Amino acid sequence: MPIIKTGSFDSTLNWGVWKIEEELSDLKDLAHYDSSLNEILNTAKSSKKILETLCSRILLQNLAVDFNIDYQGIYKDDHGKPFLISNSEFVSISHSYPYVGCSINRFNPTGIDVEHYDDKIRRIEHKFLGEQETFDANHNVKKLIALWAAKEALYKFYGRRSLIFKEDLEINPFEMRESGTMTGKIKKDNEIMVVDLQYFDYLEYVVVVTLN
Repeated sequence: MPIIKTGSFDSTLNWGVWKIEEELSDLKDLAHYDSSLNEILNTAKSSKKILETLCSRILLQNLAVDFNIDYQGIYKDDHGKPFLISNSEFVSISHSYPYVGCSINRFNPTGIDVEHYDDKIRRIEHKFLGEQETFDANHNVKKLIALWAAKEALYKFYGRRSLIFKEDLEINPFEMRESGTMTGKIKKDNEIMVVDLQYFDYLEYVVVVTLN
């Protein structure tokens, strides 16, 4: 199983990234099937969607084992945020074919995002970055992708669909290295929530996960 990267933080957070290289037939017997997984498999219009779904669930199962969690599947709330069935830990899932990422946090909401590097990000940076973030990124593709991934992770951490990336999510300036930390802010309803994040830069992709 090509789980290519795993990490943990302070015994409360466990995360992993999987690069999809398997055929569908190699995966079907590895997944724990629940009603939400069956629904996706029955309605998915592409084999890519099925592969992403199966790999993310199998990865989540493996991360659960490390926390001694009896994995029984997941369900999603009205906002699309995933939760473990019959367990109190928090989870997050990211798809960016051929990569999937998952995280589990014992006590707090979690957000993870995996993004493949793509020069096209420069075309939309004005849509999701504020003035300070634009200056900090300086049109650097890796940093732009890291900023997008960080805001996606914050969005999943928050867990509701009412956030505007450019206005409600902010990432403080940071130095882009192979790995490092960021500080993000969720600004909503006259409140500011500060969230720490960690990022990892690889040859083809970046992964960002919340640490709170």
